[in-house]
Amino acid sequence: MRPPTHPPNKPATYRPDIDGLRAIAVLLVVASHLHVPWLAGGYIGVDVFFVISGYLISSIIMPQIATGTFSLINFYERRVRRIFPALIVMLAATIPFAWHFLLPTEMTAYARSLLAAVFACSNTLLWSWHGYFDTANEFRPLLHTWSLGVEEQFYLIFPLLLLLLARLRNPRVVKAAICFLAAASFAAASIIVRHHPRAAFFTIFLRAWELLLGAILSQKYLPTLRTSVARNIASAAGLLCIFIPAALYTADTTFPGLTALAPCLGAGLIIAAGETGPSLPSRILSFRPFVFFGLISYSLYLWHWPVQVFADFHHIQTCTSFACNAPISHTTQIGVFALSVMLATLSWRFVETPFRKGAYRPHRRSLFLTSGTAGGLIAAAALVLITTRGEPSRFSPQAVQAATYLDFDTYAPWRWSTCALGLDLASSASFDQQRCLPYTPDHPHYLLLGDSHAAHLWPGLAAVFPDLEIGQANVAGCNLLPDKTEDSHPICRQMADFIYRDLLPRRGVDTIIFSALWHDNDLPEIARLADYAHQHHIRLILIGPSIAYALPLPRILAEETSAAQLYANPGQQKLDARMADLARNLWKVEYISFFDNLCPEPSGCPSYADPGVPMLLDTNHFTPSGSALFAQSMRERHQLP
Repeated sequence: MRPPTHPPNKPATYRPDIDGLRAIAVLLVVASHLHVPWLAGGYIGVDVFFVISGYLISSIIMPQIATGTFSLINFYERRVRRIFPALIVMLAATIPFAWHFLLPTEMTAYARSLLAAVFACSNTLLWSWHGYFDTANEFRPLLHTWSLGVEEQFYLIFPLLLLLLARLRNPRVVKAAICFLAAASFAAASIIVRHHPRAAFFTIFLRAWELLLGAILSQKYLPTLRTSVARNIASAAGLLCIFIPAALYTADTTFPGLTALAPCLGAGLIIAAGETGPSLPSRILSFRPFVFFGLISYSLYLWHWPVQVFADFHHIQTCTSFACNAPISHTTQIGVFALSVMLATLSWRFVETPFRKGAYRPHRRSLFLTSGTAGGLIAAAALVLITTRGEPSRFSPQAVQAATYLDFDTYAPWRWSTCALGLDLASSASFDQQRCLPYTPDHPHYLLLGDSHAAHLWPGLAAVFPDLEIGQANVAGCNLLPDKTEDSHPICRQMADFIYRDLLPRRGVDTIIFSALWHDNDLPEIARLADYAHQHHIRLILIGPSIAYALPLPRILAEETSAAQLYANPGQQKLDARMADLARNLWKVEYISFFDNLCPEPSGCPSYADPGVPMLLDTNHFTPSGSALFAQSMRERHQLP
């Protein structure tokens, strides 16, 4: 006997396997954020959520629209009941912890994210700030609300689009429109992610295809899986499509776009397989532990990230010795997970459930009044924090002064978008050759090459060596070593190709000053760079790795000025010693060591470049004053010119 199917004009009944799929999605996200090493790509759980959300929403509203029973106000009421109460409680709970832990500039940024979360535009705010995987975001308590922004914007737009299409009274047009929009969104995301990764990650229009895939599945626009064999194969393949990317993807993976297709298809296969009957994977996903985590998945997603961020802040304030530079312990990770699950369970039981069903379920008017008032109060608190610039009176003047560098604008000092480019640019066309590559005949020509760790040297070199004609060509996130001529990223490839196949052979560069965020795996390619320099009779000066901290130096100094060295990464000095030896004995090039120049024993490396001015503006980039201090040490040691 063939299992019953749900016709497209009726919403599907409750499926425990979908709650199990939700559990997989949220646990992958939590594992990724807890830095479980073999699940670095667990962030794809959010994409699984998007497919599930698109499927469930469409299976409810599309039949209602088709039969003329759909109500926008009822729909938005259900969305408010589902999303807003638990969100508001979580947002309110983070405020006192933010007050305790966050410095003024951090508090101002937090207040903006608080305001954005209330008004469902966190994704837009994050798009304007940093990429999702940037180090700066690791201490933003509301970073994770970006995905709620995407979903809520979809919920605002999609029903209106369906109502507009319903006026045509042609199901084929509706089907064609949804499929076309999904295909267009996917194609655009796959292209744009290579040039504007932040836009592809955070923008609703470039994420819409994931939710629309769920809509396509809900309306059975694709062939159904009618046999038990087909269902088992499809659902097993779906799990593989989810777990393989979760294991193999990293923060360096170009994502989303094409790379998001596997987890989304995986979710789609599992959902589609369950439409026509059970399978072994669906039975496993229906086990009670999976269903439980599926039921609390929304609250667990809400709570896990703030708990982790504030646990990290507590670790910062209480660590001793070199433990400050180490990640939180496995015991702490387990504690963070357990506390997150406990808070999620309480949230689901006493916040989510009462607002959705039961004797204490508020009426629509009460729901909107309560939610609006609570949201308004949080928005008001956020506005107060923004207008007071994070309430600096909570800290000493010295701490406030140091903390201002957490929000330092490097655009002008590093000459961004003209001489130093970012990987989020569409092409290298903005590179200003006339300004960045001055050329005076019969004059020594220097060229500052590398990534942002070359760009942060520019202010110091320009100030300390005004008599030198120094050109600048930098790409943040791309070290511009010779192998980058074959790099997959267009900006990186274009600039490296221009440097090694046009600029250096064509124009007489006498000296290359090369600096980058060095890693051990760069050493073979540095050897190739040295060979290139020798072959073309170019003097090569390598700038070794500089000091790096586990946390932004301004934050460390705002907390405790004498503890900065506890947060320093000892691996930088080890790599510096190795590179110095290779430069002297194998590569036969000049080498400038930050540690030799500025870090005499036993005093260690300087924390301040000038009174009140930190040496670094984040974990590893110089302030302009720090850059000038390093450049001055080069002049005093006659390392330049």
